Amino acid sequence: CSSDLCLKAAQEAKALIIYDPNFRPAHIKVRNNVMDYIYENISLSSIVKGSNEDFQNIFESSSAYSAKEIVNKYGCDNFIYTANKYGVNLFTGDFHKVFDVPRIEPVSTVGAGDNFSAGLIYALIKENVFVDDLKNLDHDVWRKIIRVAIDFAINVCLSYDNYISEDFISDY
Repeated sequence: CSSDLCLKAAQEAKALIIYDPNFRPAHIKVRNNVMDYIYENISLSSIVKGSNEDFQNIFESSSAYSAKEIVNKYGCDNFIYTANKYGVNLFTGDFHKVFDVPRIEPVSTVGAGDNFSAGLIYALIKENVFVDDLKNLDHDVWRKIIRVAIDFAINVCLSYDNYISEDFISDY
C-alpha cells in the first residue's frame, strides 16, 4: 500500500500516529517539492514531534509557538517541540507546558531525537494511552510521558551508542 493510503487506513483504524519529520539541512534543497507531503503527514498525525532544527529547516520557524501554529493549522493539536538543552515544549488542544531538561555533558547527541521518540512511544503504551485519550489526557499523565521521553534521550547522549543502555531500560 502506498504510504498515504497506509496512513489514512491507520488513522481510520484509530491508530496513534506520531510524525517526526527528521528534516535535516541536506533536505532543504528539496523542501518545496515535499511540503505537500509534510502537510499531509501532519494532518494524519495524532502527535507531531520534532526538534527546533527540524522546524527551522521546514518552516523557517524560529520558535515553538510559530511552529505550533503551522502544525495546528494543518490539523494536529498535539505538538512536541524539542530544543536540546532549552527544553521540551508540549502543546495540546488544552494547554502548553515547557519541560526543563537536566544539564548534562553529552558524549554524543546521535540518536537523541529517535530515542526521545522511543521513550514517548514506550510511555504512551505504559500509560495505556490510545488516540481517543489524547483529547482529554490529564496533565500529570502528559508529564510522566514527556519525562520518560526526556530520560531516554538523556541516556543515549551519555554514551557513543545511539541506543539506550540495557542497565537503563532495566530500571524501567
